[in-house]
Amino acid sequence: MKYPGGSLGGPILKNQLFFFGAFAPELEHTTRSVPYASGAKTYKQDIKRYYGIGRLDYQPIQKLQINSSYIWTPQKINGYLPSRDIRTPAPTNDLGIQGGFNQSQAYTMSATYAATTHLVLSARFGYRYFNRPSRCRSPPSGRPSGRPPSRRPASTKPWPTLR
Repeated sequence: MKYPGGSLGGPILKNQLFFFGAFAPELEHTTRSVPYASGAKTYKQDIKRYYGIGRLDYQPIQKLQINSSYIWTPQKINGYLPSRDIRTPAPTNDLGIQGGFNQSQAYTMSATYAATTHLVLSARFGYRYFNRPSRCRSPPSGRPSGRPPSRRPASTKPWPTLR
């Protein structure tokens, strides 16, 4: 695995507005040989994970603090590794074309106001988006490409076309 990356932060406005940002990709390459009864097969998988964050902190007056952050953590997978169990038959489809892209991100924002020495008002907001499609982007063997299996009995008429 490789872990390059970096971060940067500092003031934008002296004693009022600060920023921080960081990015670190994680690059992983795996090769697996499985000694099936029908013969050994070698499979490869590449995974790229990205970790990014950005944050702003703002204090316009002594009693008010506002901050916001964004976190970005997608991953991209190329290839799929089968089980190492040699008792199972070797996969019949090409596992090298399987994989996918999983998008993930989050936003947060908060504000804190010290109204008096005994009263503090605080508000927070957060949003998270996580899209994890199936790891298998190619159709399983025995099924037509791009079409899910039919759920209707073979003896019925086809569904009407909607226009």
